Amino acid sequence: MNKKIHSLGFLSQLYEKSPHIRQEDCKIIHCTPIEFKREVKKETNLPIIIQSNLDSQLSLESSEVIRWLEQFNDKKIQVRIGNFSDPKEYAYNRKTYESQFSEYLLNLKKNNQIDKIGYLGNYKLSQDSLLPAWALPPDLYSQNLFMQPSLWLGPSGAITPLHTDGLDNFAVHIVGSKRWTLVPIQHYPDLEVSVPFPDLATDLHTSSIDLNKLGGLEWLKKNHITHTQFICGPDETLYLPAGWFHYVETLTPSLMVNWWVDKAKAKPRILTSVK
Repeated sequence: MNKKIHSLGFLSQLYEKSPHIRQEDCKIIHCTPIEFKREVKKETNLPIIIQSNLDSQLSLESSEVIRWLEQFNDKKIQVRIGNFSDPKEYAYNRKTYESQFSEYLLNLKKNNQIDKIGYLGNYKLSQDSLLPAWALPPDLYSQNLFMQPSLWLGPSGAITPLHTDGLDNFAVHIVGSKRWTLVPIQHYPDLEVSVPFPDLATDLHTSSIDLNKLGGLEWLKKNHITHTQFICGPDETLYLPAGWFHYVETLTPSLMVNWWVDKAKAKPRILTSVK
């Protein structure tokens, strides 16, 4: 094993146990919530898009969304600003400004410009937050096995650079669309990875590869990096197995809630399913 990987403790387990995925096999599986449990047991370690049966057709102007978001109106939030595609700025020089949730939401509805209003990323929802059915993950895990869910809200143009969180993740897309570019953990040694917050977020590993500047898919193809790319939209939940690197582009004004499985309570499935 690569010495750098070996020194990473928990992530080295993911690197060692995750199956090597060929480019021709690197694809997204689509299924219904009922089919999901059957698919995840196949031990392919591939990402899965679960299509909800709700067909909610929500927007930021929908009464259900407005009523749900009202509970956060008085909350103080930290809004991300700056060059969203720059991995170094994302990892080591994040900039934010403080706002009130209601004010930010009003600005978002008036102005879909990322450089004007910024991006509300990874806003932790408190345990007493009310969560409707269309914001919940599939019932593969009981709710007490998840960490605090995070809300992601913002205009088109927001980018999260290539990184891995090292945790099983469910990204519930409620409003709008995001383009996801995924790379399996087998390419960790190829991605110039660092751990920007070793004392605060040991599971966050960021790549210094700026896919926005280097041409995205063309760079991945040129360097023989196994990858897949797809768009996830309303009423779809992306199940992202632990270890997968992801680069995320917000295509339209969007609202998403993501759920990380707490590895202290439930190990990533790849560590329990692979013999």
